[in-house]
Amino acid sequence: DDEDDDENEQVNVSLSKMEEELTEQVLEKFELIAKTYEKLHKAQEQRLVAMNKGETVPAATEKRYAKLKGEMVDLMEDVHLNNFRIEELLDHLTGLNNRLLGLEGKLLRFADRCKIKRPDFVKQYQGHELDPNWMERVSELPGKGWKAFIERYPDEIAQLREQVGGVSAE
Repeated sequence: DDEDDDENEQVNVSLSKMEEELTEQVLEKFELIAKTYEKLHKAQEQRLVAMNKGETVPAATEKRYAKLKGEMVDLMEDVHLNNFRIEELLDHLTGLNNRLLGLEGKLLRFADRCKIKRPDFVKQYQGHELDPNWMERVSELPGKGWKAFIERYPDEIAQLREQVGGVSAE
């Protein structure tokens, strides 16, 4: 009986020591992830500021962003999330996507009311979601629809585009 107790105690000490070592490693990993994320977030903010001003993102910023994004992917490969957390993250992303679809759908309906064809709207909108000069640019496109679109709904369009920018920053 005493031998069993000694053996159990040794196992408990070994498990406790392993747990302590693993905890240290995990905390170090998460600290590194947090620092990398902070840098990545800063680079993303710089990119968004440039895009919102209608400027080209500096090559150095793009390069830094790509490098940090790659580092973050590498760091996260070792992290295993439980199913509940994965579901939470997916729900959050689904919510963001649904908000974007709703906002962009409203823009499309305004365009539709001005007789702008859906493919034309999509062609002019996609890739320019954060372009601050977009309204000015599309108002000068040929055809009555674009000019009417901007003249009839300037506040609504500006507000919807601002909300799209807000979602992209989340």
